[in-house]
Amino acid sequence: MRIEGSLCYRESLRGCISEVLRRVREQREWEEQLRRQRIREEVLNALTEWYFRCFGETPTDPLKVAKRLEEYYALCQMRSAAKREFGMALSEKALREAFWWDGEWMGKPVSCFVTEREAVCKWGSTKWKFAVRVGADGVYIKPESPLYQEWIKVAHRDNDS
Repeated sequence: MRIEGSLCYRESLRGCISEVLRRVREQREWEEQLRRQRIREEVLNALTEWYFRCFGETPTDPLKVAKRLEEYYALCQMRSAAKREFGMALSEKALREAFWWDGEWMGKPVSCFVTEREAVCKWGSTKWKFAVRVGADGVYIKPESPLYQEWIKVAHRDNDS
C-alpha cells in the first residue's frame, strides 16, 4: 500500500493507518521543537542586544541573564542612575559591589555612590571624588583633597560579610 509517496509494509490496513498516524505525530513534534528553538534563539538574541545596550558589552552567558532577568534589570537601572547622577559608567561586576550611601559631611547632607575603588558624592550642588578603603569593621571614604584627611565610615561590616 502506498501512503503519501511511501510504501507501507504492514499486514493490515489498521497497521498502515497506525504507521501514518505515528509519522504525522513525529513530524508535528519535530516542527514544534523547531518552533520552540527559534523562539528561544530570538529571545536570547533580544536579551543579548538589551544587555549590550545597557552594559556596553556582550554577556558571557545569555541564558544566565535570562534566568536572572529581574536582577540584571535592577543592575541596569542602577548603572543608568549612577551614570546620570554621578557620571560613572560601571561594569556589571563593579555594580554588584557598589552601593549608595546617604549621610552627612561637614554639617551638610551628602549622597555617595560607593564602588570598590572610589566614591563620587553630591555635596550640596558640587560633586566630590572620594577614596575608598575597606577595613576589618567596615567601608570608609576620604575626600581626594589635602585639606580634609579624615576617613568617614559609610558601611558597617557585620559577622556575615
